[in-house]
Amino acid sequence: MIDATLDVRSRVESGNDVNNSSVLNNANAMRQQTALAVDKANRLEAMCATQQRELDALRHTLNEMFDEETLGEIYSRFMNRLYSEVN
Repeated sequence: MIDATLDVRSRVESGNDVNNSSVLNNANAMRQQTALAVDKANRLEAMCATQQRELDALRHTLNEMFDEETLGEIYSRFMNRLYSEVN
């Protein structure tokens, strides 16, 4: 009787070990996916910051080169051209 009880307990514990192992593997996979997503988000954020600095520098250069009325005309032409290409 004791041997049978130990045998059943051993099988249950083995099953639990398999389940625990599966849970740990899934948790590790999710942790890796999260780390990759965070890394990608950080790279995108850095890229956006770089592009924003470049846009700011371009805006500053354009402001030095043209008066406000000319810039408005350039912007209007650009947007009209952009919309015509999209549509």
